Order: sequence, then C-alpha cells, then structure tokens
Amino acid sequence: QMLKPLIYLPKDYIIREGEYGDCMYFLSSGEVEVLVNDNQVAKLGPGATFGETSLLIGEKRNASIHTLTHCEVYRLSKSDFDSLRSRFPEFNDEIEEISRLRGLERGQR
Repeated sequence: QMLKPLIYLPKDYIIREGEYGDCMYFLSSGEVEVLVNDNQVAKLGPGATFGETSLLIGEKRNASIHTLTHCEVYRLSKSDFDSLRSRFPEFNDEIEEISRLRGLERGQR
C-alpha cells in the first residue's frame, strides 16, 4: 500500500541530479541509465533500486536517472521510507548497504 506504481517512457528523467530527494524507486521492468554530470556511469534493470542515498543522508540527488526503455517503477515516499526503516531493521540494513556500496563505487571513479 505504500508503493505507488508509475510508468515512464523512453528518454524520460525519473530523477534529476541536484534536486532534493523526497522518495526512492524500485524498478519493476525496463532499463535506466545512471548519469553523473551527464556521463553514463551505470545501467540498471528490473529489481534495481535508486534514490535511497539522498533520503539516507538528507542531501541533493547525486545522479540523474534517465530511462532507456519503457519502465514500470514503484515510488516510496520519504515518510513511508522512514517508517519502514524504523519498523524493519533488515530493510534498513539492506538500504544502508546499497548506499554504502554506491558511495564506494563513486569514490573509485
């Protein structure tokens, strides 16, 4: 009930670098590219999550998410994100690990 389904067309931006994050996303189908300073740094497919880092650290988005194909995603608001983190420690641990690994990847670039 917390997840809102959304559909994006090819070449849409789901997230723009530099904006404040108010949600995170779960990619159900399709493919997106991760752009930092307009340079592709990764591609993500079904099952991927994105947008969680700005929710964890309270800073602006550090990358843009641009669709390559028709995409179906589920949006989780910040308030629901915070509620899940407090109610389910395993969700919190997994999200923090994803964010930590992505931070290490950015540091290696």
